[in-house]
Amino acid sequence: MPHVYDETLYKQKENKRGKKIIIHTGNIYGLRTIKYLLKAIKESDLKDLEFHFFGKVKKDEVDLIKKLDLDSIVKIYEQVGYFESIKKISDADILLVIDAPLKNSVFFPSKLADYIGAKKPIMAITPRDSTTTQILKEINCISLIADSKNKNEIKEMLKKVNETIELKNYEKFSMRNYEILRRVFEK
Repeated sequence: MPHVYDETLYKQKENKRGKKIIIHTGNIYGLRTIKYLLKAIKESDLKDLEFHFFGKVKKDEVDLIKKLDLDSIVKIYEQVGYFESIKKISDADILLVIDAPLKNSVFFPSKLADYIGAKKPIMAITPRDSTTTQILKEINCISLIADSKNKNEIKEMLKKVNETIELKNYEKFSMRNYEILRRVFEK
């Protein structure tokens, strides 16, 4: 049974800011890194994008944001609770998931289920053979996937953020499916 989302928690909002907001919720720790993303952002023309990170980011990566003069594009905010994170996800234009660069990663980040529930494009910096990649292929976000350690792939992905992506199969991750299964197995 996959992680699921509760569709009653989401409120769709229309972007009136002019810039597309890309949001990552959760901490960047351990093997997870945004340094390749930051370098790709620096080398790209991204006047119409902002990246908002809600959670802890490694000090050396916060320092890299300053060193690369990306303070106006990349913003770091305090970690927020679950329900507030759902509100932030609902307000975003694009959602960002970052996996550790582990070969054949079987990890399904729980935030990915929350992101799918928002029914918005999901951008992933993840190994090509990860569970995240497989799931994003299922819901049709294949053009927004870049390998964790490949700055050039990340740059190419950033060029595609304005493409229209029609999500599909996201219902598979809805809590409604869990409820149906629960009733069947409780009999």
